Order: sequence, then C-alpha cells, then structure tokens
Amino acid sequence: MAEVRTGKAGLCPEHIGLLDTLEELRSKLVRLGLAGDAPRENEWQSLNRGLRCFSRDLEDHMSGEETNFFPVVDWGLGAAESPTRFVLAEHQQIRRILQDIRKVLALSLGVVEDQFWPYFGRLSELLSALTSTLTSHIRSEDHIFFPLGQQILHRRMVDKQIPAQ
Repeated sequence: MAEVRTGKAGLCPEHIGLLDTLEELRSKLVRLGLAGDAPRENEWQSLNRGLRCFSRDLEDHMSGEETNFFPVVDWGLGAAESPTRFVLAEHQQIRRILQDIRKVLALSLGVVEDQFWPYFGRLSELLSALTSTLTSHIRSEDHIFFPLGQQILHRRMVDKQIPAQ
C-alpha cells in the first residue's frame, strides 16, 4: 500500500531503494536548512558522506545496467533500432548531475557559517534536478525499457526451443 501512496507501484525493488535513499538525503538537507543556522560540521559531513555513497551506488547500478542489460536489448533489436541510446543519454545526464553534486560537496567542506548558504542552495537545486530526472528515468526503464528487454529474452529463448522445419 505504501508503494501506491508514494507513486512507486510497479517499480523494481532496487529502483525503489535508490529513490527512497535519495528522498532521505533530500529530507536531511531540508532539515538542515530549516534549522536556520548553518549546520554543524559533523551534520554537513554526514550529509556529504551519504551523498557520496549514494552517488557511488547509483553509478554502480547504471554501469551494471549498461554492461549486463543494454547488450541484450541491442542484440535483440539490432543496435540501430535499440532504445538503449536514449536510456544511455539519460544515464549521462544523471552522471553530469552527480558530478556537479560532488563538486559542490568538495567545495563546501570547511566553509565558515556565513559562506555556507550558497553551497546549500546549489546543492538543493541539484538534488531537486536529480530527483526529477532519476524518477522519470526509472519509470521509463521499469515500465517500457525493461519489459521490452524481457520480451526480447523470452522471444529468443522460445526461438531456440522450436526446432527448425
């Protein structure tokens, strides 16, 4: 029931986990901003560690899809007809946002209170962009791209089982 309420019905568990983690990190950033004062160094470092870990996990996830799943779709449809180029373009867009987040995090470490807020604002913008982009990307993967790949695999398996006449 929670999946329906949060709009995650029909998504694969790994994707739900990624979106949930991103949502938790955004909430943590909002709580830090609502406190009114610049966060204590340990609070900012904790958020920094969480975002870096999430970034690595997401990079690993996308690399796994590109290595293990995209070739199946390309093989089944032929590279010229395959939608993998569109999904790969979305992965590159997500990677650019992650890179920008890492830059902001690196620049923000050790800043004093009065210099904190521009980093906070930029990080907030980037997390919003990442949430929107990743959510849209995951929905298209789970509802269009992955079912297509599964159909290709099924069709290839059936083709191999039927003896030629």
